[in-house]
Amino acid sequence: MNSSTVSAQAQNFGASINIISGIQGVAPGAQASINMPVNNRIHRETFQCSGVAYGLNGTPVATPAVAGTETFTVTVLNGLISSIVRNNTATAKADGSYTGTIVDPAYTGINGKTMNIGQGATFSYTVVSSVVTSVTLTNPGTVGPIPPELFFTSQKRLVNGVVMRDISAADSLRIYMANIGVGVPAPANGELPICFTEPWRKIVDHDQATAWDLIGQSTYQILYGINSAISSPSLTGTYEFDYLRNARLNAKGEQVLFLRPIKQHTFTYNVPAGLFNVTSLPVDFPIQRMWLREAGKGSILQTELYQDGNKVLEGSYQQVDQMLEQYGFNASVFDYNAVFDPDERLGKALKVNNLVFRVYSASPGALNIVMEIQGDGYN
Repeated sequence: MNSSTVSAQAQNFGASINIISGIQGVAPGAQASINMPVNNRIHRETFQCSGVAYGLNGTPVATPAVAGTETFTVTVLNGLISSIVRNNTATAKADGSYTGTIVDPAYTGINGKTMNIGQGATFSYTVVSSVVTSVTLTNPGTVGPIPPELFFTSQKRLVNGVVMRDISAADSLRIYMANIGVGVPAPANGELPICFTEPWRKIVDHDQATAWDLIGQSTYQILYGINSAISSPSLTGTYEFDYLRNARLNAKGEQVLFLRPIKQHTFTYNVPAGLFNVTSLPVDFPIQRMWLREAGKGSILQTELYQDGNKVLEGSYQQVDQMLEQYGFNASVFDYNAVFDPDERLGKALKVNNLVFRVYSASPGALNIVMEIQGDGYN
């Protein structure tokens, strides 16, 4: 009796995580570029930023390992400690050789964590007859994590050459922090999460509707500007994806493909103290959310938003924050939050033909409106 063996190949319909490969142009002051695959559906990306970055948060301080009265001044060049010199040479130490470390002032990032950005710089010096006779830089700094809001100077995501997202990395991190709510673990130092399928949308229909279904698209490119004040910058990342399609059933029970990417753009206005009417925001597609920044909490006192003459938003920042916090938002991240789907239901996005947004500011300055728009394709 003849027999044959048939081998079956399993097809993975679950989510996969891979390293982001092919990151090009990571250098001080350069623009890094990544050509992502378009044969899958992307849910999330996470980037890790590192380098040597002394001086991004003020003047570093040289701290001797043993207390004395002597002080030192350090000079920073492109993130590295380039030199150290003696200020006053008198010291209360006994004669001998001593060491010390060079530390940045503490920095509290958008992720809420405090760190010293510059790391690893060390020096040594010699004391003779209670006088510092020489000082030597022994290590100009070592590579460590860098907050993404300082690592990146710009950020763009393009599909088929069309800019879909061009908000700053800082605002991407703020949006993440606003959504995860108080008490949820924040990203690690140096970590930038980018969400397409948003993890906070867990209990509503089509919670993966905003995944970037790139099957059949031509290109997906990420562009990052790198801070010129960082030495030895490094950028790595991972992404979560699957091979499914964004699809829903029609009345006949047939699968119909759809695209619903969330676009993100920033619009900036110079506003006076008091009332300013914003009338030039795009209304081609439903508006999911608008996150406002001026000069900190209290700089935006109140807003009113009119949808075709119908007032749909009114309140001080304190009143609006109270409402959003009841839904689990961390409302402290932005200066003012206009969220039209607080219960995470995509269908509650604001649809409007004529939009008037009245913003009341405490003082003149720059108003930044970060808009999240519910698109119907990569256009």
